[in-house]
Amino acid sequence: MKFSVTKEIKLLSLAFLFSFTGFDGVQQYITTFFSHIGLPRIGFQSLILIYLFFTLADPLSAVVVSKYGAKKSMAIGILFYVLFILALMTKSMIFIYLASSLLGIAASLLWTGQNSYLVRATTDDNRGANAGFFGTLLSLGSAAGVISLGFLIAKFSYQSSFLLAALLPFIGLVFIFRLKDLRSEKSENHLHLLRKAITSKTAWQLSTIWFSVSFVYGLAIGLIPIEIKNISTCEIASHKSLLQAARLSGVAES
Repeated sequence: MKFSVTKEIKLLSLAFLFSFTGFDGVQQYITTFFSHIGLPRIGFQSLILIYLFFTLADPLSAVVVSKYGAKKSMAIGILFYVLFILALMTKSMIFIYLASSLLGIAASLLWTGQNSYLVRATTDDNRGANAGFFGTLLSLGSAAGVISLGFLIAKFSYQSSFLLAALLPFIGLVFIFRLKDLRSEKSENHLHLLRKAITSKTAWQLSTIWFSVSFVYGLAIGLIPIEIKNISTCEIASHKSLLQAARLSGVAES
């Protein structure tokens, strides 16, 4: 049986590809950026705030998506990804912490909206193929962002590279705006949904698991770049020392 990817899923996938080419590239270098300017703790604390507020907002995001629709929720979510990247360049601790907290809330809207939209835009027969296509483009964008931003930072600077990365989610927004606004035809009691979300033990348990996994992931993407940077710095220093020793040895022999 031949499976085809629907037009709406192609648009959705391209929106996330561009958005996360920008964000995942920046996310990978947050800790090295703040280490570079002498504020290493801000990078880690920013990542912790993102995942903490994502966890807290996740059970409630379904209510917002149900009321305002997946398309609007995803568009709002992407805008806060841009805000966060721009906040990093201000180097203002208060602004960065505020943007990190808001990003966590916005991320819950973005991903709940994405899940809701993918289900509505597909059928049982083609959902697996469409989800696979979406995941492939998302991973491609993430990898491209990390690799390309590494080259840009080395050639130019953190600030100019981050600014360029902040422009990519706007391309993602163009594809989001082209999506059909798919919503449930059934009218729902949003207060009832809100009460269920707040009191649902399952929702909070799943959110806690997600936070734990995301927290470990956040530490990994924060620590690994710094360790690589430290190792590279040590190797460069060692290489310089060896060259200097060789030169001094040559002078002594002469």
